Amino acid sequence: MNQTIEDVRRVAQRIVEVRGRSFGLSSEDREDVLQEVLVRYVRAWPGDPDPADVEAWLETATGRLITDRWRAEQRRPAAAVVQDTDGDAYDAVADFVEVARSRQPSMPAVGDAVINQVFGLLPPADADLLQRRLVDDVEPAVLGDDLGISRAAVDQRVSRAKARLKAALAAQPELLAELQAGHPHVYDRGRR
Repeated sequence: MNQTIEDVRRVAQRIVEVRGRSFGLSSEDREDVLQEVLVRYVRAWPGDPDPADVEAWLETATGRLITDRWRAEQRRPAAAVVQDTDGDAYDAVADFVEVARSRQPSMPAVGDAVINQVFGLLPPADADLLQRRLVDDVEPAVLGDDLGISRAAVDQRVSRAKARLKAALAAQPELLAELQAGHPHVYDRGRR
């Protein structure tokens, strides 16, 4: 590469900050976009030659990523608090993970269709990340190697994906009820 990755990162960061703020992205989302742009750059231009105009390439890639994120956010319902039958807030994501992990032939109460429907509430990247990290129990270091990011970045993305899943589940009470009906023992923890 003619330019060092640090030079490319500085240019990309400036572009992401300006474009991300204009679309109202949070600092965490802007950091995710920056990481994704850099990964795409390294994958698209693994060696010589660099694109003729690196800044234009970064501007286009950043614009596309930010626009995609903004559109996805506009389609998502507003976050709501998930409540149990007593009206108390609880962690629907943790319960969903336990249900998803318990899909054993001896416990067919919640089918793959329901689990897939829950994962379908998320963008594919988030759904894949949560499936691999929380359900398949893949270590963050392995995921980081696969995605070309650090372990800390994997932890951040998992945390953000869990927050998006919680908000999506809160907006889908009938789907949440279907999950709870299949495995009531999971949802009755600590409420007896």
